[in-house]
Amino acid sequence: MLLEQCLSICSLTDDILMKLDEHDIKTVEELLLTKPSFIASKTEVKLNVIEKIITELEQLFSAQPKTALQVYNHIIDNNINFLSIGSEEMDKELLFGGMKIGQLIELVGNTGSGKTQICLNCALQTLVNNEEANVIYIDTGNSFSSSRIVEMFNSQNFERLLNSEQTSNNEMKDEDFEGNFQNNNNNEIVEKEQIINVIMKDYLPQTLSRLKVLKIYDAFQLLDLLESLHNDIKNTNILASEWNNTKLIIIDSLAAILSPIIGGQSYGHSIMIQITKYLKAIANEHELVVLYTNNTVRNKNQVIDYISDKDVKPALGYTFTYVPNYRIFLHYDIHNNKRYASSNKSTKRVFFDIHPTIF
Repeated sequence: MLLEQCLSICSLTDDILMKLDEHDIKTVEELLLTKPSFIASKTEVKLNVIEKIITELEQLFSAQPKTALQVYNHIIDNNINFLSIGSEEMDKELLFGGMKIGQLIELVGNTGSGKTQICLNCALQTLVNNEEANVIYIDTGNSFSSSRIVEMFNSQNFERLLNSEQTSNNEMKDEDFEGNFQNNNNNEIVEKEQIINVIMKDYLPQTLSRLKVLKIYDAFQLLDLLESLHNDIKNTNILASEWNNTKLIIIDSLAAILSPIIGGQSYGHSIMIQITKYLKAIANEHELVVLYTNNTVRNKNQVIDYISDKDVKPALGYTFTYVPNYRIFLHYDIHNNKRYASSNKSTKRVFFDIHPTIF
C-alpha cells in the first residue's frame, strides 16, 4: 500500500512523505521494514516522529491480539449478530441461524438458478430489518434491478407497514401523522390511500437511500475499491460518512471478473488471493457480512459429490473452496420447474421459488 494513501489516517504529513519519497520509501511495507534510526538520519525527520508514525501504521495494518473476555463482551454489546439471507428456511436449515457477522457466504449455481434474486432480496431484508444499516451492492454484470427491489418491497412489506401505520394512527391523539396527516377529534382511521402515499414517498426512499450500488467490471477496480474501503472504514473521520454502519457487502458476480484473469495469466492467481484477503479482513474487522456469487462450468473429468449436477462445478476452482464460510448451491430442475438450495455444511435441501413480484 502506498504511503500517500495513509495521509488521513496517521501522523504522516506531505512534507515527511516527500522526504521519504526522495529516499525510495514509498510504501507502508518499506517504511515498516526500515529501521527508524536510519530513516531519521536520511530524511532529517525527528526520530520520535518516525517512531510515532510507525507505531500508528502497525496498529492499523498488523494483527492486534484480544483477550477472550474482550471478544465475549464485544459479542454481547453487538446488537446484530446474524443477517437473514432472505429465506427463513435457508437461514434455519443451511446457515444454522442466518449469515453470521464476519463471514463470507458464496452462492453458486447455473444461469437462472436464482443467484441475483437472492442477492436483491437479501439486500432488501437487511435494510428493512435493520433501520440504521447500510448495504453496498457491487454489480459486475449489469444484473442489479431497482425496479425488482421495489417489487419485492411492495409484495413483502406493504401489508405489514400498512397495518403498522394504521395501528399507530389509531393511538395518536391530536398529533400530526408522519408530518403529513392530522388526527381529528374522533380519532378516525386515516384513509388507506393516504397511508400508501406515506409509505411510497417516505419509507421506501429512506430504505433505498441506504443501498449503495457500485458498477465494477474489472478485477483491478475491485481490488482498488476493497483496499480503499478497508482503509476508509478504519479511519474514524470517514467512518462517520458514506460507509457508516455498513452491515452487508454483495458482489454479483465475483466469478465474472476473476475468471478472465486466472486462466493462463501469471498474475491472476495473485490478484485473486489479494481480493479474498481484503474480503475476509473487511468482514471480520468491520463486523459485516460479504455475500458473493459464483458461476458454474462444465466438469467432464471429475465428479463433485456435494453437487447434484454431476456435469458442472464452481467456476472459481479448488483454491477458492476454502474462502467462504458457507457455500450454498442453487439448483434449477428444468424438467420439473423446481429450484432448491443445498449447502456444503448441511445434508438438507431447501426448495424455493421465484415469482414475478415476490421471492
